[in-house]
Amino acid sequence: MIINTAFAKKHALTLRTLKQPLPVKNVDGSSNKAGPIRFTTIQTIRIQTPDRHYHQERSEFYVTDVGTHDIILGTDWLKAHNPELDWMTSRLSFSRCPPSCTLTSPTMTLTTTRSLKPAMYISSLEP
Repeated sequence: MIINTAFAKKHALTLRTLKQPLPVKNVDGSSNKAGPIRFTTIQTIRIQTPDRHYHQERSEFYVTDVGTHDIILGTDWLKAHNPELDWMTSRLSFSRCPPSCTLTSPTMTLTTTRSLKPAMYISSLEP
């Protein structure tokens, strides 16, 4: 998982220095303008629905510039959680998470809404 450097600085997150910097490529295969990854941060993230159901876990994030995105979960995270995605109804369900995750119900489902409120919140950042 990756967290944007600007986001980490804005929220004064505690950064841990890597012993060896990690070279990084963007999704399109180009080199990241920010250079190698030098820091990580460990955060508790909560993905919450508007009706207050949530998925929560403690994870390590690599810190680098990812453009306009605050967080990129990545394919490793998606494989570990194996969410159910229904493209026709725009529903994303968490029912097969690893044991290290906390869910408020056996299945937590996110759906898109036409309201101004987002369908998902990521909160619980730690310094």
